[in-house]
Amino acid sequence: MSQQRDLFEAELRKPQPNWEVVIDNLNALAMFEMLPALAPLTAALRTQIAGKARSILETQRGWSGAGDRIDFAPGRAPFQIIRWTTRATFWRTCCGPPTVVPAAPPS
Repeated sequence: MSQQRDLFEAELRKPQPNWEVVIDNLNALAMFEMLPALAPLTAALRTQIAGKARSILETQRGWSGAGDRIDFAPGRAPFQIIRWTTRATFWRTCCGPPTVVPAAPPS
């Protein structure tokens, strides 16, 4: 585990966690480490963390991408692992049906 994950977990165990420390250390994690860090937490706590992340990172600091990243993770953490076998499967799963652009008429 990384130092940021250790700090995230230690701060979260405190009776009155400092939410800025929690969110800063969670935000410092790569997604492959963030998901296992969030997995053992209850759904209510993951939702609370996502709300605090939006409040601290977006409202207070103006970092919209970081809030989106943390908000995405709690919904995926407990059990969903996405596997794509081909690019076509990825696009169908991620982006809906492909858009067909008609060829330009011959000039």
